[in-house]
Amino acid sequence: MKRGLKRGMLGYLCAALLTAACEDGGKEAKLPDSKGLPCELLVVCDPEIQRCDLKDSVKAVTESETPGLGAAENIFRTNNIGSPGYTNVFWAMHTKVFFEIDRTVKAPQMGVAHDVKAKPQIEVYVKAPSVDSMRAFLSQKKELIQQTLMDFQVERLSTLTRTKYSKKVSDDLQATCGYTVKMPTDMVATKKGKDFLWGGSNRNTRDINFLFYTLSWEGDEMPSVERYVAWRDSVLKANVPGGKPGQWMTTSRGMEGNPVVWPRLRKIRGQQTLEVRGLWELQGGFMGGPFVALVNVDSTEHKVVVREGFVYNPEGQKRDLMRQLEGALRTVEKVQRLGR
Repeated sequence: MKRGLKRGMLGYLCAALLTAACEDGGKEAKLPDSKGLPCELLVVCDPEIQRCDLKDSVKAVTESETPGLGAAENIFRTNNIGSPGYTNVFWAMHTKVFFEIDRTVKAPQMGVAHDVKAKPQIEVYVKAPSVDSMRAFLSQKKELIQQTLMDFQVERLSTLTRTKYSKKVSDDLQATCGYTVKMPTDMVATKKGKDFLWGGSNRNTRDINFLFYTLSWEGDEMPSVERYVAWRDSVLKANVPGGKPGQWMTTSRGMEGNPVVWPRLRKIRGQQTLEVRGLWELQGGFMGGPFVALVNVDSTEHKVVVREGFVYNPEGQKRDLMRQLEGALRTVEKVQRLGR
């Protein structure tokens, strides 16, 4: 949070934090559980923004398409209100973003506060001295704002999954690969292979799935996207068949034969990770859908560790299911071996 943010709603948020910390003789007050639907976002704009075309720039940030789904779904389930209407009814919502024109600041600024009125909770605050500077800032920082909000939602779902999860998938993963995971309780079936596990819900629609596999690693860098896709298709052909002979799961290809993936290298919980969003399809069939993969290098074991979540829900929405799976993927942990 920048030092220049001294007035407006962010100042109120900081005051709220101090007040909470000072209650009950200096002891931290217990915060209530945050509320809201999966992927829900409260968008709070001051009246000046609501009265001009800047509201379209805000919508470009909060209501753009979710990347990597293969279908048009908004990135968030938005609830839009004006700042005068921001009352205690909304205080406990888990994900919020505030937009304000504040002529006392010299340049556009963005701040983040956690667990102000409930827990877990994030409040992102964006302010600018003018409509034009706000418009430019939102254009430049669109992905940063979106990723900050999405990462929080994924981590929140990860925490919720840890309290209630499929013991079968976790136990089978530990027995097969030496890792544990907290996947949703909907996953009732597994298939084991060499350094491989597939867990799934076995439903015709809203079907959620988890893949885990490891590969030998000899280098000292993160595998390239091309190498990962080649590995993926080889592993899936051997381990994820369709219902008929000659069918198996594979990475979708575009018109020119290139894999339909959206990769990026980033740090997740402090670990260098290749994050890949993409589309899968059934070779020799008509099924398909989105997937997300997290790829890491375990240099001590000389392995590439891959964990994926994928969805089959041809007639329904996929965003909420995918974000739930993405949160669960972050619960994968290596079992510590005795004597090491």
